[in-house]
Amino acid sequence: MSTAVPCAADGISALVGTFSSDEGFNREVALSVNTGLYGIDAVFQACYTFTDRCFFHFSHKGGEDVVLSMRRKREDGDVDDLIGEFVNELINQRVRIDLFRRTHLLREMIVAQAFTEADLLKPGMG
Repeated sequence: MSTAVPCAADGISALVGTFSSDEGFNREVALSVNTGLYGIDAVFQACYTFTDRCFFHFSHKGGEDVVLSMRRKREDGDVDDLIGEFVNELINQRVRIDLFRRTHLLREMIVAQAFTEADLLKPGMG
């Protein structure tokens, strides 16, 4: 049996499996994530952040949506909290990617300037 859980973010819907496992707690959550809104890179980076707590499986739902199945490794809190924390991390990763895209040219220019002014070769090596 599964129940839909409303999420506080556009582009995400959750389906929480309420099946009984050997450990006796609800372990699996399926999230439908719109990659057009969040970006597939942000989804993977958010998943990576949660690998200490969950196992992940992806499947393509159609269009820009992917279904992300999260299986908890252990019972360590409410499943609604897990979903909320994941959605927050997804937003965090999307913002980080956006900032990287906006500032990468400036960072490259600073690094290039630093290496231009540095004497990288010691006397007698060149």
